[in-house]
Amino acid sequence: MRALTFFVVAALTRAQHVVELHATDGVSSNEALKVFQSMGVTAEQANPLLERVAAAGKSVVIQGPKEACERAAAAFSAVGMQAVTRQLTAADKPSEYGDSDVIIADAAKLEELAQDKSGGTLVTFYAPWCGHCIKMVPEFKKAASILKRLGIKTAAVNSDDNAGLAQKLGIRGFPTVRWVYNGAWSEYKAERTSADLVVFATTQAAVAKLKGAAGAAIKGAKLAMSKVLSGASGMGKAVSPGLQVGAVAPA
Repeated sequence: MRALTFFVVAALTRAQHVVELHATDGVSSNEALKVFQSMGVTAEQANPLLERVAAAGKSVVIQGPKEACERAAAAFSAVGMQAVTRQLTAADKPSEYGDSDVIIADAAKLEELAQDKSGGTLVTFYAPWCGHCIKMVPEFKKAASILKRLGIKTAAVNSDDNAGLAQKLGIRGFPTVRWVYNGAWSEYKAERTSADLVVFATTQAAVAKLKGAAGAAIKGAKLAMSKVLSGASGMGKAVSPGLQVGAVAPA
């Protein structure tokens, strides 16, 4: 158990698994505290974690090897608390975009967003050491809050935590901002201000809607024409304007 690392999600972690503790009715904080103490965690260290669980309904409280996390989760389960062992995700790591409307995305989440057809996503690919990236953070956060109200998502991908992804996507510098909708990507090349980012994203979203509407109209027109032709096929072959073979008008 002592091989585990406990943290208030503010410290960098590279473990592969975590224990996500859920607030559970009927279980006192003292019982949870005893579990922490049995692992060598002091009350001073554990109390902020329990407060976070109570406030958010759930929170990651432990990170470490899978087997050790499973043992810790079992200890919480023994006192009636819901504890889940799962793999660490990008959202569990501290981020410049934490506590904002920006989705913290790894490669898997990015793939999910890329195929989304609801409203499109504005994505920034950044590196923590990049000065231009750091400067853009507050502007991107502002844009995210505005775009969320318009039904448009924003996401941030830490390229240092997703080795090879930037190269795979042809990204050569940071930050790189792109728009993605239904698998199609567009690159942003204007100023990195919240206003310009919002204009770009809303314009791309409008274009996507127009293309979707045009595609639906074309599909509908083709279906209608298909029905017309299908109905006409039973009337025989036209040999000259106004005349048809196989259909004789009554005298």
